[in-house]
Amino acid sequence: MMTHEAVRAARIKAGMTQEEVAEKLYITQQMIQKIESGKKKPPLDRLVQLADLYKVSMDELVGRQINKREEKSSAKS
Repeated sequence: MMTHEAVRAARIKAGMTQEEVAEKLYITQQMIQKIESGKKKPPLDRLVQLADLYKVSMDELVGRQINKREEKSSAKS
């Protein structure tokens, strides 16, 4: 999953509209739309704000999937 897709999915899962997110982050709804459509890459500080707002990890927000097997083997090391 690409970052913009993960950002959109996290917003929907959080039950928020683009307008609500924009209001909470003091940015425009158009900016959220551009981020979610992939037309604009969000800076790191904006990704942190979005992750906090949606209550998800940065890994999840940028679409990074961790293989559970790798996670378990890393824990054993």
